[in-house]
Amino acid sequence: MKRLNCWELKSCGRGPGGTKAAELGACPAATDAELNGINGGANGGRVCWAVAGTLCGGMVQGEFAQKHLACMDCNVMHRIREEMGSKFILMPDSQHVEGAFRAGEAIMRAHERIRELVAQLEARNEFIRQVFGRYLSDEVVASLLETPEGLALGGESREVTVMMADLRGFSPLAENLPPAEVIKLLNHYLGTMAETVAKHGGTVDEFIGDAILAVFGAPIRRDGHARLAVACAVEMQLCMPEVNRFNATMGLPQVEMGIGLNTGEVIVGNIGSERRSKFGVVGRHVNLASRIEAYTIGGQILISEATATAAGEGLRIDSELEVFPKGSTRPMRLYDLGGIGAEYGLALPKRRTDLRELAQPVRILFSVLDGKNIPAPDFEATITHLSSKEARISCARPVDPMAVVKFDFPTAKSGAVHVYGKVLSAGDSGREVLLHFTSVGVGAADAIALLMRTTVQPTGGSAP
Repeated sequence: MKRLNCWELKSCGRGPGGTKAAELGACPAATDAELNGINGGANGGRVCWAVAGTLCGGMVQGEFAQKHLACMDCNVMHRIREEMGSKFILMPDSQHVEGAFRAGEAIMRAHERIRELVAQLEARNEFIRQVFGRYLSDEVVASLLETPEGLALGGESREVTVMMADLRGFSPLAENLPPAEVIKLLNHYLGTMAETVAKHGGTVDEFIGDAILAVFGAPIRRDGHARLAVACAVEMQLCMPEVNRFNATMGLPQVEMGIGLNTGEVIVGNIGSERRSKFGVVGRHVNLASRIEAYTIGGQILISEATATAAGEGLRIDSELEVFPKGSTRPMRLYDLGGIGAEYGLALPKRRTDLRELAQPVRILFSVLDGKNIPAPDFEATITHLSSKEARISCARPVDPMAVVKFDFPTAKSGAVHVYGKVLSAGDSGREVLLHFTSVGVGAADAIALLMRTTVQPTGGSAP
């Protein structure tokens, strides 16, 4: 309700005793129901004004009450109409005045109660912003609080770009760390990546262990969401050296991240039940983004053809590959993203394979992993070339490109240590495998470094 400003309304009459009719006014500190007196002559009558819900009342005595009501209406009330509008009541009856005063007090109590409720609502909303803001973007929280349908279950179909990012080989790495150190590593890594996603207008939909599911183009519609996602992915990879510097200072292991991007129609909205729900995205293209990410190696960004097309010009594509994702009825072409130019000017360093030929090849037992199942070692292989991150291996049986494999690397101190990797290429025969390490067990890294000192010469070259 509008407060009275600092203005004066002066009455136009005098009582028979010559007393000037008093002034009706309100100062800046006046409340909505402040009462202001009007004093006149000797004989009685009461006047109360209830103007636009604001009670302005007092005593008017003598001839003023009897003879100047019309004059007061023309002068004083005309000014009130101009300031507050035309809703007012003029009640010369004393009984009506007392009733109006009681009504005014009720209005005051109601106003105070409304103020209390508003304060409670504001405190609640601020609490929600602080709590949910730790998990959702500011835009999602604002949508929940400020739109009537914000918390309603349901969704809509919309084209977005979906990002899935994941630390390569994190599960076996975490098995060898104390829980507190795992959490410390994850919190810093996830915090760094979440800030980068928000910087580029994305929304972190969910943290899934060490994985991040983010969406661009929802809940707030954005033109060029694919280009925003591409720029975000490159900057996230460029943040990884800082993440690993933090890990080094904390005595934590170095980590690598793979990112997959896909663009397409998904369902976006509030998903769940009346008691528990979350903003999310679902659909085939969300699953496909996860499949694309699974093909990556550490430090790599793979994007779908739909994302490459939607992102526009200025992309640096380092290579292409054709895959057959699980659940797909046809092959899918993926693009190895190395950077984005134009307004962003972001680029990843070129990957190099500093492989060295071993003076004495190392025989190993080789296993191909099928999903999460780890079969027993089923065929022999020989490591002929080695670097800190990759190996060239001659296998007794053909291996498919992009397959995830495991082998036991011999060490002097720890015996055979597990090493996990992804097949980058397998040659025409499928037996000459170039393997990128995704997880190297404790002790294996030192053994690899020691073994590389007995190499013949580096082969060099860029990674395919």
